[in-house]
Amino acid sequence: MIVRPRPRMRELFFIWKGSIIPLILPQVLFVTVVAAMVTGAAEFLGPRFPDFATGPFTFLGLSLSLFLGFRNNACYDRWWEARKHYGNLLVVMRCLARDSALLVTDDAGREERQTLLRLATAFILALTARLRDRPIAAAAAPQLTAAEHAAVATSHNVPDAILRLMTALLCDARQAGRLDSVTYCALAEHINQLTAIQGACERIRHTALPFAYTLLLHRTAHIFCFLLPFGVVHSLGYATPLLTALVAYTFFGLDALGDELEEPFGTAQNDLPLDAITRTIEIDLARRLRADVSFMRDASGSGNQSPPPTLRSDPDQSTRTAMLRHPARSALGALALAASLPALATDRIDHQTESAVPHVRNLYGFGVGVMPATSGSDQLRTRVLPIIQASYGDRFYINALRAGVWLLDSDDKRLRFGLSADARFGWKAEDGRRTKGMEDRDFAVDVGPTLRWQTDYGTLNAQWGFDATSASNGQNVQLQFVRALVRGQGLRVNGLVGATWNNRKMNHYYFGVAPAEATPDRPAYTASSGTQLQAGVNGAWSTGGNGSVLFRLTITRLGGAQADSPIVETRIQPLAYAGYGWNF
Repeated sequence: MIVRPRPRMRELFFIWKGSIIPLILPQVLFVTVVAAMVTGAAEFLGPRFPDFATGPFTFLGLSLSLFLGFRNNACYDRWWEARKHYGNLLVVMRCLARDSALLVTDDAGREERQTLLRLATAFILALTARLRDRPIAAAAAPQLTAAEHAAVATSHNVPDAILRLMTALLCDARQAGRLDSVTYCALAEHINQLTAIQGACERIRHTALPFAYTLLLHRTAHIFCFLLPFGVVHSLGYATPLLTALVAYTFFGLDALGDELEEPFGTAQNDLPLDAITRTIEIDLARRLRADVSFMRDASGSGNQSPPPTLRSDPDQSTRTAMLRHPARSALGALALAASLPALATDRIDHQTESAVPHVRNLYGFGVGVMPATSGSDQLRTRVLPIIQASYGDRFYINALRAGVWLLDSDDKRLRFGLSADARFGWKAEDGRRTKGMEDRDFAVDVGPTLRWQTDYGTLNAQWGFDATSASNGQNVQLQFVRALVRGQGLRVNGLVGATWNNRKMNHYYFGVAPAEATPDRPAYTASSGTQLQAGVNGAWSTGGNGSVLFRLTITRLGGAQADSPIVETRIQPLAYAGYGWNF
C-alpha cells in the first residue's frame, strides 16, 4: 500500500503512482478510439448516421453508478475489517509482550519468555505469508529452532501449529509452578485472541464477493462505455471522445478499485501494508528481547556476554544499524537528496521553449505582419500587429496572438494544463481574385483547454479549441513541437513543427463556397474536415537596453479538403511578422 501525504489540489491531476490509471489505461484508450471513430463516421455520413435517443443511456448510467457504489462499499468494508483485525493483532502482540513478564521469576522463566516472544514473532510472519500465498514455513524459519521448524513444517496450518507450541510452553510453566492459574489464563487469553484474529483474516481471504455480481457490473460497465458515443455524438459532436474518456475513467476506475479493495491482503498498491505492520510487530518484540538480555547481562556483572539475539536475518541490517547510530547525519543526507531532486529536474527544463516565441522578458510594442489575402490565396496582405509578450505571476500570459492561464501543473512544472484563447483573422472577399462576390469571413477567437509538456528534447503543446465568437461554430485540435535552435546571449531562435486538424464546420466556413456564392468559374464546394501542417522559426534579438526585435516565419501546407476548394490558388501559405517591443 502506498502511504503519502495529502497532495495539493492541483497535484491530484498529475499523480500516477498509487492511482488506478495504470490498470485501466488500455480500456480507456480503446473506448476513446471507438468514440473517435464514431465521431468521424457521424461527421462523414451526416444525416445518414443513425440518431439514438439519450434517455436509455441516462437511466443505464444512473443504475450502473448506483450498483458500482454498492459494490465498492462492500469491498471497502472488507478492506476496513481486515485493517481492524491487523490493528488488533498489533495490540494483542504488545499486550502479550508486556504480560509475559509474569513468567520471569528466575532464569528459566526468563528463557521461557524469550521463547514465547520468538514464537509470537514466528506466528505473525507465518500468518502474513499464509494470507499472501507465500511459502509459510520458510517465512517463519528464521524465528524457529530446528526442532520447532520440524514440528510445524508438516502441519497444514503453520500459524496454528505455532500457537500450539506457545500453549504447550505455558502449560509446562504452569506445571512447573512458575505460573498460577490466574496468570496462565491471562496469557492463554492472548493466544486465544490470536486464534480469533487468524480465523477472521482467513474468512476474509477465502470468501470473496459473489462472482456473478462482479461479472454483471464488469460487463455492464464495458458495454455502456462502448455504446455511449452513439448516444451523444449528435449532441456533443467532436467533444464526444473527451466525454467518453471521462465516463470510462470513472466507471472502469471504480470497477478496478473495487477489485483491489476486495482482496485487502494482496500486494497491489491500494492493498493493506501487511509487511509494514509485521515489521512493526517484529521491532516491538525485538526490543523486549533486547531489554531482557541487557537485564541478564547487568545482573550477572559480566561484560563478555554474547550479543543480543536478533529476531530475523536481514541482509540490510548493517545499513540500518549505521543509520540508527548516526540519525542526524542520515537525516541531513536524506534531506539534501530530497532537496536536490527538484532542483536537478528544474535545471533540465528548457525555459526558452515554454512558448513558440522565446521568452526574454515582458515586452510591449508593434510590428508588421504579412499573410495571405484570403484563404489559399497567393496574394499577400500586410497588417499592423500588436507585439505583446508578457507573463504575470507565472499563471497568466500573453504571447503574440495567444492569451491564457495555467490552472494546474506538476511539481517541476514540466507538465501544465490551462485555458487559452487564439485570434483567427478573417478576410474581405474583395481582397482576393477568386473570392470577389462572396461574403466576408469574420475575425474569430478559438478558446479551449491547452496542455504543455516540456521534455529534455523540446516542448510539446496540445490544444483543443472551439470558435467562441460563433463565426464558424467550428472546432480544431493543434499539436506543436518547439525546440530551441539558437541560444546566444542576444539572439534566441526556436524551431517549430506542428499539425492542426479542423472539423468540417471550420473548414467549410473559411474554404467552402455556398450555393449562393457559386459562379461559373467558382462552383459550390462543401469542405470536409482535414489536417494542415506547419513548420517555421520564431526568434527574439535583444538590442540592448529595454528593447528586443521579435520575428517569425511560418509555412503552412493546406490539407486536401482545403486545397480542393475552388478559392484556393496555392496550398503553401506563408505567415511572417517582425516588430519591436519595449520592456516598460
